Amino acid sequence: MKPFITSELFWEFSKNSAALKSKDELIVELKDENGAKASFNLDGKNYLIKNIGFWKAKTIIECNGEIVLSLNRSFLGSKGTIDFTNGAKYECKIHNTPLVTLTFTTAEGQKVVSYRLDISSKPKTTMEINPDIESANDLLMLIILGCFTFKGVTIENTEADLITLLASA
Repeated sequence: MKPFITSELFWEFSKNSAALKSKDELIVELKDENGAKASFNLDGKNYLIKNIGFWKAKTIIECNGEIVLSLNRSFLGSKGTIDFTNGAKYECKIHNTPLVTLTFTTAEGQKVVSYRLDISSKPKTTMEINPDIESANDLLMLIILGCFTFKGVTIENTEADLITLLASA
């Protein structure tokens, strides 16, 4: 069972952090270290998420210097692969038309997490989560990776907090 997916999840942004919450419960806080790095604590462990490289750009999450996952992107960045050190693999797709969307899927194409810009009434970012994913740890890491990756779009286009939607694929 995934205890953090019991009700609507949402990210609250402040000047130097983003907090993932479920109602009033803090699940994880992503703290900016600088534009290309952030840190968070989870289950008593300290993690660092950062962008590295240019031609072969990567976003990695590491714990105590050990890589937990790596998002490897092509130079144009519209597709990528996510490799966990536990052997799990996911795919990443970014679409810019008609609006920006970031989607993480299983290797079989099942949607896991997606972030998208929505302008139906006023600009906001929405997040969709598939609660049927087996590994709660993988799901949480992908939610954090998605926030870190999509944060610039969110801040640029959203006046208030990030509104999130809990939805199955």
